[in-house]
Amino acid sequence: MKIKIMMGILLLALFCWFSQSAFAECKSGDCVNGTGIYVFPDGKTYEGTFKDGIPEGTGTFTYEDVRRQQGANVVTYHTGGIYKGEVKEGKKQGKGIYEHTNGNVYEGTFVNDKKEGSGRLTFATGAVYVGGFSNDTMHGKGVMTNENGSLYEGGFENGFPHGAGKFTYADGVVFEGIFKKNLLEGGPATMTFPDGRIFTGVFNPGGPADKQATGTMVFPDGRKVKGTLKEKTFFPDEN
Repeated sequence: MKIKIMMGILLLALFCWFSQSAFAECKSGDCVNGTGIYVFPDGKTYEGTFKDGIPEGTGTFTYEDVRRQQGANVVTYHTGGIYKGEVKEGKKQGKGIYEHTNGNVYEGTFVNDKKEGSGRLTFATGAVYVGGFSNDTMHGKGVMTNENGSLYEGGFENGFPHGAGKFTYADGVVFEGIFKKNLLEGGPATMTFPDGRIFTGVFNPGGPADKQATGTMVFPDGRKVKGTLKEKTFFPDEN
């Protein structure tokens, strides 16, 4: 009985290996110790240098989009793209450029097949992020310039503004405070206006930085007036 079970497991393993190998092929060149083009079982293609049968050195990976059947329709998820750069032990490792099929382009460092370290991510919308990355997403210190001209400088966590940061609106107003997953953490913060006014107060948590706060507005002539700030408009307290 044990022999039959072991033989079954062995045959299943061999079947899986041969099934995958049937779809893997060295299309051209030397895919052992040279330069060649290789198609992997999962559909991705590598063109570049090889060492001991493994992609190593510099090359290009081409990844297909994921397509899934949902009812009568086939839905395409734009998760593929083209990577050009340094390769180590068959993975993206070092400096490279990844052009996503959704239009986003990343240029920077990779570790173990993922965006890691520092880089520049240009979105298809026109927004640009320059800063730290971890586990394939924006993480650490960075600067995000939005397509409307606004700009955020500060901490990021798992792809969102998080921690101490400065947000500059397209109209030149500057907000400095604490963010939590792209929303205002709440508490003490400062808003500086292009005309020289500076508002310092306690902002409501959970929303955009320009919503509501209570505090003091300091004018360029030195006057200090207490009041409420609502969507960047100051309302002095009634005497």
